Amino acid sequence: MELLSKKILDDFQTRKTKAQKSNFTSFLISELEKSEIYAKIDESGSIIKSRNIVIGDISKANVIFTAHYDTAPKLPFPNFITPKNLLFYIFYQILILLPLFIICFLVSFISMIFFENILIAYFLCAFLAFGFVYIIMFGKENKNTVNDNTSGIITLCEIMLNMTKDELATTAFVFFDNEELGLIGSSAFARKYNQEIKNKIVVNFDCVSDGETMMLVVNGAARKVYADNIASAYTFYDDLKVKPFITKTITTFYPSDQMNFPINIGVAALKHKRFLGYYLDRIHTKHDTVFREENIRYLIKSSIKFVQLLS
Repeated sequence: MELLSKKILDDFQTRKTKAQKSNFTSFLISELEKSEIYAKIDESGSIIKSRNIVIGDISKANVIFTAHYDTAPKLPFPNFITPKNLLFYIFYQILILLPLFIICFLVSFISMIFFENILIAYFLCAFLAFGFVYIIMFGKENKNTVNDNTSGIITLCEIMLNMTKDELATTAFVFFDNEELGLIGSSAFARKYNQEIKNKIVVNFDCVSDGETMMLVVNGAARKVYADNIASAYTFYDDLKVKPFITKTITTFYPSDQMNFPINIGVAALKHKRFLGYYLDRIHTKHDTVFREENIRYLIKSSIKFVQLLS
């Protein structure tokens, strides 16, 4: 692993506040310049400004590799995702909301006894709901973000630093801001560069270091044009203990920045259990500390091969 990646893993895992993001972007741009890789800040959006980091010429690239660099608040429960088991995912989301519903019911019941006023009960419940959303979106920063999404950032850096100049010339990289607020950075970027990206394949890395299976969620447009190249590049390699799993967007739920682009692949590392199926856990909590270096090596090898095939 490159020294740049080790430095990010050791010193730049928290990228939530404006100051933290600025420190990281300044560091990244400065370090990449030492390898003659030149990045720029691309500001997009109207109400909420996103500072995306762009490397390469979007209009000339055969492929665009992406990852988000912002980080989420620390939560008492993990963002547990089961991409192939939508029923369990919905059940888990309801389970998270259940304590809020119970508290709102109790508050409403008690306020009606003491105040006999439905408006007071209504406003108390609204206040609790707002507080819950605020904690999820803007709460205290999570200092452990190895998988989500320091792993994606490191993957982009490692791919760049292991490419030849010719390979770099046909590839673009984008580090997205504000993914954790609802894919805002990538959405603004997609609108801004609509014409340039409409025929480009976007490969997005989000949570790629904790799990033995590397899932590639490929949408219909990407399968139609790139199916053979994807299968050839992101295949099983004897020297790496990573199992590729290529699947379709229509049968898989994995919400991340790739969803804002017409031709896309979403990449994530997953674990597997019987009945539950493939799953992603630990993220958005203090337990997000697992970094399987072989996963990154797999993505470097596969992604560079993908670039070579497209060239």
